[in-house]
Amino acid sequence: MDGEQQHVPEQASVPSTPGTEQSVNVWLQTGQFPFPELQVFPTPQPQTLSQSDLQLITHLSSIARSLLLNGTSEMTVWSPMVPQYVSGQCGSMRVSWDVAC
Repeated sequence: MDGEQQHVPEQASVPSTPGTEQSVNVWLQTGQFPFPELQVFPTPQPQTLSQSDLQLITHLSSIARSLLLNGTSEMTVWSPMVPQYVSGQCGSMRVSWDVAC
């Protein structure tokens, strides 16, 4: 690989809204996961996660929560799996999600 340059893909940016930022800040201050309706156990320790990971988890959890409260969470393949991924039971969220988790 002499002279060849490996291309490292850029990390996709996570949508950041004032609501997401507020949820992340409260989570960091209190240590309590901001979406109890998702029943994530064990809850991740926010101090061990990067800001980008916190924003991603908060963003996806917010969507999963909305689908759950609307009674439409079973209409997607991924939303019922969010609590398992957030709790770390299915490995890292950085890896492609495996439906058979």
